[in-house]
Amino acid sequence: MFSRPIFWQSVRSHYVLWVICTVVLTAMLSLIAAFHDPSALSSFMELIEDTPMAEEAGEQLDILGTLLGILTQTIFGFSGMMIAMVYVVVTANGLVASEIDRGSMAYTLSTPIKRTTVVFTKALYLVVSIVLMFVIIGGVGALTVQLKHHAIWGANYTDDVKAAAAVLDLDEAAVADSLFLIRDDPDAFAVGAAARQVDGDVYSAYLAQAMQRDAYAAAAEILSVNAAEVRRDPSLIQTDSAAAAAAAAVMGMTPEAYTVYLDQMISQSEASAGQQAAAEGALAEGLAAAAEYLGMTKTALAADLGILRDNPIAMARAAEASGLDLLTLNYAVTQAMAANEISADVQVGFDAFDYLMMNLGFLLLMFAVSGISFLASCIFSLSKFSLALGAGLPFAFLILNLLSTVNETLEPLRYFSLMTLFDTESIMRGDTYAPQFVALGVIGMILYVLAIRVFKRRDLPL
Repeated sequence: MFSRPIFWQSVRSHYVLWVICTVVLTAMLSLIAAFHDPSALSSFMELIEDTPMAEEAGEQLDILGTLLGILTQTIFGFSGMMIAMVYVVVTANGLVASEIDRGSMAYTLSTPIKRTTVVFTKALYLVVSIVLMFVIIGGVGALTVQLKHHAIWGANYTDDVKAAAAVLDLDEAAVADSLFLIRDDPDAFAVGAAARQVDGDVYSAYLAQAMQRDAYAAAAEILSVNAAEVRRDPSLIQTDSAAAAAAAAVMGMTPEAYTVYLDQMISQSEASAGQQAAAEGALAEGLAAAAEYLGMTKTALAADLGILRDNPIAMARAAEASGLDLLTLNYAVTQAMAANEISADVQVGFDAFDYLMMNLGFLLLMFAVSGISFLASCIFSLSKFSLALGAGLPFAFLILNLLSTVNETLEPLRYFSLMTLFDTESIMRGDTYAPQFVALGVIGMILYVLAIRVFKRRDLPL
């Protein structure tokens, strides 16, 4: 059933295209992972979260806000499928139909090797090459994510947490989960501020914002909602005692004390919503005036507000332009600097298991597509007819899947596409996707078995 000479002949004939497609897909995935900036993406998402663009995107906005979400739209989306399908279609055609068309299959079959052995070996080569391609792509991608973001195994703690943990003689994970330990210890607080290269006022504001961020995340996990929803509406925590207890633990409070704190915060937020917007506008005017005095762009100054705080004349110009007194302006700048530190802390959103399932799903999809192309190659004796079916049908599926995303009217087209069985959104949401994976595997196996039987029984123009 297996012929080593035919297998290696298939490798020699098709390895160039395999290398090209593998390198391109690997490079795409690695470059996206290497240059991914989670803090910049987080800032952009916060900027558009209340805009019509966010409303139009709906739940997809949360998915696109992660590295894995970006990969679903590129490597695991149209671009990646197109490149992988080029290899699958061209190779499947070249393994059988092209050899019959050129007459080289007649030479192969004139040897004592059986037809079944010939076609089985060629089918095995196609499957093995696809599997190896995705092992390399997935492996190199995972290694890049780990080296750049430490998002697969281990944890990447901030410098202040590492320094404070050493002073407190505690595990870094314990300190990261309980930042109030740093707040309540003068020595840990001092080394933490030094590690972040900020003064005590900014570091104190940072710790307060970071603990609130982590408290919302802890409550969101209990409530089974996104942390952004809790941040927009903290009153959600009040609906669940377990969520309140989880948030209180992060803040270093008792549940009762945290409930009182949360009530006060919500009341103040509702009362000062308009004042906060006005203060933000005033601060923006002050930044513009200070930037002009310092000979900087407003964006550059906003990214390094320490320059403003350390320059009395620039602070005076900003206070005059904003209409804020120096004390209020200093507080606003301190809070903004702390917010910049929070943005710098944003970690890459990457679930290793979901990434593995993405690669497995993509592999199974290409396995099914290769079954279509290999069957067409075994049916027809001319490459033009083999490609018409073996390439035409898979690319038609790809186009139908693309059109189904344009608007709701065309959405039913997705049910006529094989690509629908590779649902990346279901994987990221944790919905059921195992039946679709099984279907892709079964479709591929049936097509390969059928292709082998067709080639074995058909008359060939030898």
